[in-house]
Amino acid sequence: MFGKKNKRDNDQQGKRLAENIAGKVYRTQTRLANYLNRKTAGTTRKQQIVFLATFTIALGVYCIYLILDSIFS
Repeated sequence: MFGKKNKRDNDQQGKRLAENIAGKVYRTQTRLANYLNRKTAGTTRKQQIVFLATFTIALGVYCIYLILDSIFS
């Protein structure tokens, strides 16, 4: 009744849990990718590149700000 669990049982439970988590992550990732593809379907390639460049520069500036703030504080 309260005996030791078999190591094999624990391994199988761990594998099932990992597969379950991976499946949920994959479904969420696919759903998000489909949503973003629908949202950007009407944009031109140039608009996408400008958005990406702006987003990248903004995040870079913010990271530099955080680094400098931590150094001089």
